[in-house]
Amino acid sequence: MIETAVITGAAHGIGKSFATRLAAEGAQLWLVDKNEDALAALARQLTDRHGAKVEALTANLADPSDQRRVADRISALDRVDLLVNAAGFGAPAAFHDLDPEAHMEMLDVHVTSAVRFCRAVLPGMVAHRRGAIINISSQISFLYSGGNAMYGSTKRFIDAFSRNLHATYKRKGVRIQLMVPAYVRTSFHESDYYSAETLKKVPGFFWMDVDVLTSAALRQLSTGRLVCVPGFWHKITYVLLSRYLVPMWLLRKLSI
Repeated sequence: MIETAVITGAAHGIGKSFATRLAAEGAQLWLVDKNEDALAALARQLTDRHGAKVEALTANLADPSDQRRVADRISALDRVDLLVNAAGFGAPAAFHDLDPEAHMEMLDVHVTSAVRFCRAVLPGMVAHRRGAIINISSQISFLYSGGNAMYGSTKRFIDAFSRNLHATYKRKGVRIQLMVPAYVRTSFHESDYYSAETLKKVPGFFWMDVDVLTSAALRQLSTGRLVCVPGFWHKITYVLLSRYLVPMWLLRKLSI
């Protein structure tokens, strides 16, 4: 049973879905997000609806000082059963068209914060010989498309990083899960980078409900399997992409 969990990117999307599900199961939560109002509203909702104990940690994970503050806070906890690194954002555009700071922010949010928070919780998990970490990659990491140079590259790092952690800690009682979804219905695609016309390129059946995704991830934790790809169509595309069984030009036409 998961009694304590730390979730980043908790106010929206995948992070919020994890928080809602775990609160309903009685977990004590430390929720991290940069949107103070949305985070506070979620904390109140989970407390009112489920009686959950929730601590809201407002932090911009593109800011190294905020990362360190959160890492110090969670490393001081007596116990963390689950860390979910769900914070992230997309910015599909040609590499040279984006502000240089956007690239640095993506590195900080997707890579540096995930590394920092894994380092913060692992000593306690190893000492107790229990605990789990869920890191979220993306099938975009297999598509070397010009519009997602940084997003795909940071998610490929998460893939390799999680596999190395799994090899290191699987015999120390710590479970590492690498989630590799494709398209998930969340607020992620509501930014100005994604137009309605662009989103129409993705067939309706290929969009996954976020709660289905997080439920599958939590169920799989008990198995100890590394890679989690919920959903029939997502599994199919994962196999095709990871084994390079489909021409890249065709896959790029279907990506956004």
